[in-house]
Amino acid sequence: MTVLIAVSTFNQADFFLSNCLKSIQNQTYTDFICIVGDDHSTDNTKQVVENLKDNRFIYHLTPKKYVLNSYFYNWCAKEYDNEFFITCDGDNFLLPNHTERLIASIGDNVCVYGYANNVVYDDKRNIINQYFRGEPWEINRYIYGTSYYNFIDMSDILFRRKYFLECGGYIEGLKYQDYSIMTRLAIRNDNKIGYVPEVLTLYSVLPNSQSRTTDADLQSHINIFK
Repeated sequence: MTVLIAVSTFNQADFFLSNCLKSIQNQTYTDFICIVGDDHSTDNTKQVVENLKDNRFIYHLTPKKYVLNSYFYNWCAKEYDNEFFITCDGDNFLLPNHTERLIASIGDNVCVYGYANNVVYDDKRNIINQYFRGEPWEINRYIYGTSYYNFIDMSDILFRRKYFLECGGYIEGLKYQDYSIMTRLAIRNDNKIGYVPEVLTLYSVLPNSQSRTTDADLQSHINIFK
């Protein structure tokens, strides 16, 4: 079973993207295809992908500059027919058993997506703090945490593609990340969510990242759940 891993990136080649792709290349689950969506970077992003010399990695230049990665993730879900796909920002670092553990968490035709714990790290891979998501699924706690703690959750989730498309995928055209995807899927599918109580991802938060600029507006978080 080939898993699709969609990596969204913009000008992250020097450190983050190369480490992200190497972490994917080192997954214990080796049957995957990785589409690297380049949002019109001005650095050597394409070269980083080609330097891997691994035919499981495919460079894709987005048709236009999207800014937010929702468009690219939705495109991947529609363009490729893999049963499972993972969304991954280009500055994430997946631990070796990430994909294998998430596949196991959703079982056979039971859960609509799987997620695990993650920790925040800096550009030297020093751990800063543990993120809010590291607890079993509970919808009210999730909404509260998303709205008031600027909790990013779009990255490193394993979706069952069928259900992702049925709920419309990520909402496009927002000025902020679509935090409602996990909630919408849970409500539509009786909270059948897989959870791995382990740290499987290192997640970066930089001073100029979306989580510290565009997404930091409290009202934008509240609006998505109205």
